[in-house]
Amino acid sequence: LGGDPIDHMLTYKITLLGLAGLQNFSDDNFRNHGRVKLIYQPDPDLGFTLQARYRAYTSSSSNVGGAYFNPARYDETMLALGWRQRLNGWMASMTAGAGQQKVASDPVSPTMLLELGLHSPVKNRSYSFRLRAAVTQNAAFNGPDYRYNHIHGEWILAI
Repeated sequence: LGGDPIDHMLTYKITLLGLAGLQNFSDDNFRNHGRVKLIYQPDPDLGFTLQARYRAYTSSSSNVGGAYFNPARYDETMLALGWRQRLNGWMASMTAGAGQQKVASDPVSPTMLLELGLHSPVKNRSYSFRLRAAVTQNAAFNGPDYRYNHIHGEWILAI
């Protein structure tokens, strides 16, 4: 259905990001979800960040017939290191994080993230390209240590 994000600079070096949302599925399941990220940037010129992340959701129905991963409650906390730098208009980024997750009443288990990104300069004020590659380990159908690898490309057009 939708969500409402916040992005607020608390101080010159600390930023708070958040999102609260409600998702509805075609099987009448509703999922309330939220994410909070606190980012500390010791020196903006270096491009490094320290991040504390939390995300959670609850589902109105835990019985979806195995159609998708849907515990009654999911919580994840993570500490991450980030880096972002510009060179000749290109922006490169990296995020590496580790934490823990809790799926419904299961025991706490580890979770991790490694993400690399590259964003081209805007050409002729009309388009750019963004590429991200990531490896994540978190809970899914196959258990608490499911690894998910993906590459995501975007062609961004100015309208």
